[in-house]
Amino acid sequence: MAVSYKVFARNFKKMSPVLDKAVIGAMRAYLLRTMKTVKRDYIVGGGGPPNPPPGPLKNRTGRLRGSISIREPRKTGRSFIGGVRAGARYGRFHEFGTRRMGARPFLEPPLRKHIKQFEKEVAVAYETAARGLFK
Repeated sequence: MAVSYKVFARNFKKMSPVLDKAVIGAMRAYLLRTMKTVKRDYIVGGGGPPNPPPGPLKNRTGRLRGSISIREPRKTGRSFIGGVRAGARYGRFHEFGTRRMGARPFLEPPLRKHIKQFEKEVAVAYETAARGLFK
């Protein structure tokens, strides 16, 4: 079973399609930035023995790194939803740990790292799109 995180932007009032596109664009940029950070900073190096927790994961076969993808953002009612996931079955063991192996989260830290920038981008996108509507 894959490990995935959903990202919600909730409680938006009814908006024009221009504003919807702006929020979706900001969310997509956030998810792509997160995916890039995971691949660059949290799955590193090559062969040799694995790094002990909480160190970054070593990229031995490339299967985990290759399975990382985003769920394209979309609007559902008054919310926007998107996500980032690792499709490799063993990704959840690294993310959450097991009885015998400590957790080495590789998806959640980048999501948290970029959240403030995402909030700013949504605000800027909202303002920019709103200005375009009222010209």
